[in-house]
Amino acid sequence: MVDFSLAPQPPLPFPAAEAYSAAALAASRGSWPGVLEHRDLRFGPGDWQVLDIFTPEAPARQPRDVLVFFHGGGWTNGYKEWVGLMAPAVTAAGMILVAPTHRLAPGVRFPVFLEDAVDAVAAAREMVAPFGGAPDRLFISGHSAGGHLAAMIGLKPELCAARGLPPEAIAGCCPVSAILDLHQDDPVPGSLEARVYEMVLADPADDKAASPLSFIRGARAPLFFSWGLRDSERVRRSNEEARAILTAAGADARFRVYDADHFGTHLALSDPGHDWYAVLNAMRRTAPVKEEIDCGLPVPGQPFSWAIRARGTLYTTHGPVLPDGSILEGDITRQAELTLKNMIASVEAAGGTAGDFVQLQIFLVDGADMAPVDAVYRRFFSPPYPNRASVIVAGLVAPGMRIEISAIAELGCSAPA
Repeated sequence: MVDFSLAPQPPLPFPAAEAYSAAALAASRGSWPGVLEHRDLRFGPGDWQVLDIFTPEAPARQPRDVLVFFHGGGWTNGYKEWVGLMAPAVTAAGMILVAPTHRLAPGVRFPVFLEDAVDAVAAAREMVAPFGGAPDRLFISGHSAGGHLAAMIGLKPELCAARGLPPEAIAGCCPVSAILDLHQDDPVPGSLEARVYEMVLADPADDKAASPLSFIRGARAPLFFSWGLRDSERVRRSNEEARAILTAAGADARFRVYDADHFGTHLALSDPGHDWYAVLNAMRRTAPVKEEIDCGLPVPGQPFSWAIRARGTLYTTHGPVLPDGSILEGDITRQAELTLKNMIASVEAAGGTAGDFVQLQIFLVDGADMAPVDAVYRRFFSPPYPNRASVIVAGLVAPGMRIEISAIAELGCSAPA
């Protein structure tokens, strides 16, 4: 386990925040089974230009989705070391976790720390490939003030592009208990709202320009907002307002309210079984990115892919192909079994199950083979069966191949999101 040696920071504003900090650090010390820890990776000369990367120990069959998660702390406090508690759950989902940081107020003020956050995501994008990450499958998240940064990154593509982060690399934005509205009329002196004007903003008139709610109507990236039933009033109010705006607009957005307070919404994410990860996984399946799925077969010699996933749909075509790329010839029952096994391997590699197949087209060279193929088919599928067409053809390209199946799967449709 890691014994953290952290730079001193000003006291947090109230005891619950101090208790959260202690709990988050205790849960983030590491030495988790199945998790590789790559801490304090530097991407620049500044003290803040460092991040942690956590990866699954098991080798990746294809590039992994990446969750970049910003710590909270009211922009004036916070450590990336608060984030490690999520590593077992994130890696269990087959993702890579990146924990960056940024310079803190009042040493710097808005928009400097937001620009730092964008630069950190851009650096993470450049760094994740050697760790098995997909540079253009970034899910941006964070808690509290970190959720504010995540929301601003997800809602301001022009800011990202200007700092070398392609907006299309952001596959989703998932703020947790985020502060979405920094504007406050006549904040009470000494309150957290007053601290925003006293310590965070360079100019009090920037309060709306620093508020994700100001940009919510232009959302492009898929969004997932979550907060607690006992969250702070400004978090609850601003997230409810975001939900009303996005729901009315028919935006690609998800929302969850959990039975937790402001700090519990993050501490609960140490649990791999938490609903937050189920929603994130559903979001991953529908992310608008076209990608090839590695289903364990050799790279084809012809210009095609075995399986393609695009916006939650899997498109795949298979025959009786062995792991070495050769064709299993002979008995139709064995050919059908291997063809369907290859199909199942593809859908599972894409994050789905056999129940997600919605349509198949079966090509046979002999109509007499239909009965034994049906017998095999019933072992792989159960009602409601996928829609299906069966076609008898004069021949298939590979000599000895008697069956080929082309299929479409809607990933996740067989289970609740």
